[in-house]
Amino acid sequence: MPIGRLTDLATWQSACIESLQARYGLCFESRYGRHTSLANYAYLDLLDQAWTAAAWPVPTGGLVTDVGCANFWYAQTLHRFFRPAKLTGVDVEGFRLYPTGYSRYDAAAGYVANLPQTSFVTADYCEMDEQMDVITAWFPFVTPAPVLAWRLPLTMFSPERLLARIARNLAAGGTLFMVNQGTDEADVAAGYCRQAGLRSQGRWVHPRPLRPRPHPPVASWWTT
Repeated sequence: MPIGRLTDLATWQSACIESLQARYGLCFESRYGRHTSLANYAYLDLLDQAWTAAAWPVPTGGLVTDVGCANFWYAQTLHRFFRPAKLTGVDVEGFRLYPTGYSRYDAAAGYVANLPQTSFVTADYCEMDEQMDVITAWFPFVTPAPVLAWRLPLTMFSPERLLARIARNLAAGGTLFMVNQGTDEADVAAGYCRQAGLRSQGRWVHPRPLRPRPHPPVASWWTT
């Protein structure tokens, strides 16, 4: 249920959210509960600050795929930021059931319902073949620990295949935007990117995430 209004925030959090609302014309709390609203603002804040720090134009109007999107609860954030001609969220566990009896697929249908040219696909991304201008990957599995924490089989741990497929599916001059948990994990992910033939375009560490994390989010840009 929509929370309507976010309360019990630190002054700096409220100021950050108000700035994002003014800049992007979004009010997540009018559609989502507290947790999902804050999480969306956190992702939007990271995108906004990272691209501003990099001083690069945002690649808008293209074909965008998000890899490992769970139920794609942040579809609206990506849609507003990249203003894509087409946005696709991909997750291998689209039919995982929640205690309510609904699946990830059901939840994703709600999150993408009012977004033009936006869809959710249940598939193993490593087997997809589709050229895209922008590919985003938020906290992909590049070490085994998170896989086990999510109670997934280690057979699903294949960062080499994942990054190789991303490199293959990235259009010429396209951008992979990846976010990792802390610099150690980002270093591991960077090794897989280089192994796949991707070239680094820069890295940015969030100095003060809107939602505190054990390790600071590290954003990086890659191209073919």
